Amino acid sequence: MLFKVDEGKQYHVRDVEIHGIDPQAERALKSQFGYGRVFDVAPFRNFLEDKSGLPTDVSLDDAIQVRRDLANASVDIVLDFRSCPKM
Repeated sequence: MLFKVDEGKQYHVRDVEIHGIDPQAERALKSQFGYGRVFDVAPFRNFLEDKSGLPTDVSLDDAIQVRRDLANASVDIVLDFRSCPKM
């Protein structure tokens, strides 16, 4: 039996944009996943799920947006923890 594993293209973080969290949590997040670092979604999600102090009224699936730039092998990360206004 032969297994061939293709890890795919490696992406680096180009930009991190964060809304709706306190400045200390923002600095911690940017220090872990800031500009130029290799992007790996699993540790990124684990970091977010393990951090206390993040708003609880917004789900991670709704808060996280990762935009890939295939040509430059980079990603822009947008985290928006601001809750939608209630009507």
